[in-house]
Amino acid sequence: MAKGKKTGGRDFVKGQVANPKGRTPIPEELKKIRKMNRDRLELVVSKYLNMNLIELNHVVKDPNTTALDHMICQIIIKSMATGDHARFNALMDRVVGKVKDQIELAANPHSELMAIIKSRSSQNDKP
Repeated sequence: MAKGKKTGGRDFVKGQVANPKGRTPIPEELKKIRKMNRDRLELVVSKYLNMNLIELNHVVKDPNTTALDHMICQIIIKSMATGDHARFNALMDRVVGKVKDQIELAANPHSELMAIIKSRSSQNDKP
């Protein structure tokens, strides 16, 4: 890397702030959405997962439907129509949580390697 090019060609002077105004504030609406707890989301999603396609379409067409309800219904409808499992899995990951991948390790991960080394060394010791 060329000297003085560590910051993508912008050499910062010591004590100079790159963004003097700081981070832009997060709108209040977004703060409220982020605070929505998982229980509320679970209730909404489970309510619509128990509906059939006709009932879901009625909810979507109703002008009094909240934005959250509308969006969840749309996700369910589109995933049903297109067979898009990724869309549905993203919704379920948000509600239930991602399934953790498990990796099984032997008690001694080098035990097989040690057995091979011992068998070879015992073969080499024989005259």
